[in-house]
Amino acid sequence: MVFATSSFDRTVMLWDEAKPSNPFKSLVGHAEHVMSIDFHPTKAGLLSSCDSNDGIRLWDADEGDCKLIFKGGSRQVRFQPRFGNLLASSTGNVINIFDVETNSIQQKFKVRLSIPGQACFKFLLCCNTVSYQNGLLFFNI
Repeated sequence: MVFATSSFDRTVMLWDEAKPSNPFKSLVGHAEHVMSIDFHPTKAGLLSSCDSNDGIRLWDADEGDCKLIFKGGSRQVRFQPRFGNLLASSTGNVINIFDVETNSIQQKFKVRLSIPGQACFKFLLCCNTVSYQNGLLFFNI
């Protein structure tokens, strides 16, 4: 099994559970501290990460290549559970929902919390699907 760690040295490190003493791969490219990482729920080797400068990257962890770079997340990134079609990210008091295939923001939420983005973001993480119809947002939990 492979696991990943994020770091203030601007890297994402990949580790082998069977040999945890040294990382076997370093993913380099973020401009600032890496704040959050998440593996895709169905595509083995696809990893998302965000840095403290709002940079989000999608990585091919098997090859060590960055496949996509976009802006909109400095606190957390999480793939939609089970399917992974959407990527939720938080920055400041905004939660962005990205379509991973088209690299476009599908929804943007402004929240008012003592810790911006945290409670609402955790709610979004529990959702299996999020859809937007006729001006209403639907969550399937």
